[in-house]
Amino acid sequence: MELEGFVEKVQPGEMLQIAAHASGGVPPYRYAWSENLRATGATARYEAEAPGAVLLSLTVLDSRGKTTEVRKSLRVIPLEVRIELLGVFAPQGIPRNTEPREILAGDRVHLKGITSRRYPGMQYRWRAEAGVLFEGRTAGETVVLYRNDEGNAAISLEILSPKGNLLGEASSLFHVKQPRDPARAQKLYQQFQEAWKNREYFRALPLILEAEKLHPEDPAIREARKKVEQYQEGQKRALELRKEAEEQVRAGELDKALESYRESLNYAEDPETRRRLEALKKFAEKYRQAQELWQQGEKLQEHKYYDEALEKYREGLALYEDPRMQEHVRALEGYLRKAQETERQNRERARQLWKEGAELQREKRYQEALEKFRQGLEYDPDPQMEEHAAKLEAYLGKTEEPSRPSPTPTPLPKPTGSPRPSPDPEPSESPRPSPTLVPLPSPTESPLGCGLEWEEVRRSGLIFQVPRDWISDDQRWFAGDEENPSAVVGVTRETLEDWHSLMGFLNPQESRTVSVAGYAVTFHISSSEYPSGEPVIFATGALEDPASKEHVFQIAYGLPPGGEYDCMAEHFLGSFRFE
Repeated sequence: MELEGFVEKVQPGEMLQIAAHASGGVPPYRYAWSENLRATGATARYEAEAPGAVLLSLTVLDSRGKTTEVRKSLRVIPLEVRIELLGVFAPQGIPRNTEPREILAGDRVHLKGITSRRYPGMQYRWRAEAGVLFEGRTAGETVVLYRNDEGNAAISLEILSPKGNLLGEASSLFHVKQPRDPARAQKLYQQFQEAWKNREYFRALPLILEAEKLHPEDPAIREARKKVEQYQEGQKRALELRKEAEEQVRAGELDKALESYRESLNYAEDPETRRRLEALKKFAEKYRQAQELWQQGEKLQEHKYYDEALEKYREGLALYEDPRMQEHVRALEGYLRKAQETERQNRERARQLWKEGAELQREKRYQEALEKFRQGLEYDPDPQMEEHAAKLEAYLGKTEEPSRPSPTPTPLPKPTGSPRPSPDPEPSESPRPSPTLVPLPSPTESPLGCGLEWEEVRRSGLIFQVPRDWISDDQRWFAGDEENPSAVVGVTRETLEDWHSLMGFLNPQESRTVSVAGYAVTFHISSSEYPSGEPVIFATGALEDPASKEHVFQIAYGLPPGGEYDCMAEHFLGSFRFE
């Protein structure tokens, strides 16, 4: 069996024509080619596609049923690809005619992809390393690219089949030089000095970087660049310390937070950091005073001076509103109310028993009277009644005489003016709870609400809180409220249809739902930016109007991403209630 036209290597796009010549056996012959061949009888055709190994086979059957088989291995090798430099042009379109061609920053480099053979429908995919830019398209036989600074320009080209198979590839490397212009560099250096002197650091930085490109050998420019790098490092460290301080505030480590803020200011003076430091110092002092008052209250409560303890707790809460201490105060107030009611009931029960004992004593039923007096003393240990019961008991203990005078009854005692806790064990019919001391609280959230002082705002029947410093006249915040256009929060009335239409464009995965006075409020979180380019996070939400199901309160809330979004958003959302 011979295969005419077979070769071991082909490139993508090549057509291989194969003819089989069978001998021996008894004709006629039948031919069975492998499925990757297009065959008719004794001839077959193979069109090479993606590079790689291919197995071809042929089975021949004669008229007596005898068979023979041939297998051949074919290797498809990649196309030969190279990148040809067509020309280098200055940004103004003027060609560079120097030999060898010198490529400067900003020059347009024209390239062309060359392949060893054409492949029907083949595609060109160009790639470049970071810093290299394409002018126009990035696919096609030719491209134009450039680099704006000095460095290498690494380029790669991939040739793909219509199905996306890689047919071949090539790469090239060019070196781009920065043009030297000492005069221009000196002018930029002078502008840098002026900007640096005026503390216009963001304007100074690009000036010195450009000057360094034009004249990197200038010692003054190199020294200025070092100064800029030191400034940038200081800014970076200041920001790190400020973030550490914010984390320490949330953890309740106020002393560490104060030190971090001070160290941050040593690296870089910043008005916002200074403001936070001063606010934290005020808060820390108030919180320290509150802690001292709560400790005093705890000791008073341990000695059962409940009224005095409450006074200390309330004084501390006036300085810092801690939710757990507020709950403890409410529990202690409830305990005192119940204890006072229990003592009142005990006094009434004791007076009733003493009254019954006095009647029995007048009837000379002394033993029964004594029992009544003792029962009453279990509810109210009154000293006068104790003395009277002791006299009556002593009288009953004397030797019986024929005519024993009856003791003079002592008037019933009046209850004392201040309530006393009922004796232990307490009467089963009037139990009295004992307060459980709650450990002194430590701040679990940022002081003053995420490091800010909040102010209550009333809008359209709603009451909520916003950061005090954010109510200003700089027009940085969306308002939506004609009565107060400078407010941080905008509250408008919209139809449910309008709101649902807006929500249809928003991603529900970026929404959160909270409950306000029993009504569900859905807030959508999105990122945007101000016209100045400063990034911002917006929370936009809606609450159904309880008075009308056809309208909603639409609320917009903006927050710079540099702030503590989670803390402020939770404080903001949690402050809503109906007026």
